[in-house]
Amino acid sequence: MLPSGTTNDIAKNYYETVNIEEILTTTDFTKTITTDLGIVNDKVFSYALTFGYLSNVPYTTDQKLKNKFGYFAYMLRGFWEIGN
Repeated sequence: MLPSGTTNDIAKNYYETVNIEEILTTTDFTKTITTDLGIVNDKVFSYALTFGYLSNVPYTTDQKLKNKFGYFAYMLRGFWEIGN
């Protein structure tokens, strides 16, 4: 599993770095790791399950904001959603 994304939380949990190049050069890909999986309505997820009023925030946050502000962009979008 090669993690990516704005906050890269999976990399923070499984690897010593979030840098993909470092992961590729330092990880022993012959070894396996275990991780929990969940299933809801026949959909498999490996990291997070969200529901409720702000569950759309990760999907509606503008990519340019995520590139510029990282995790903080999600907070900005959440506050915007609450205000509207």
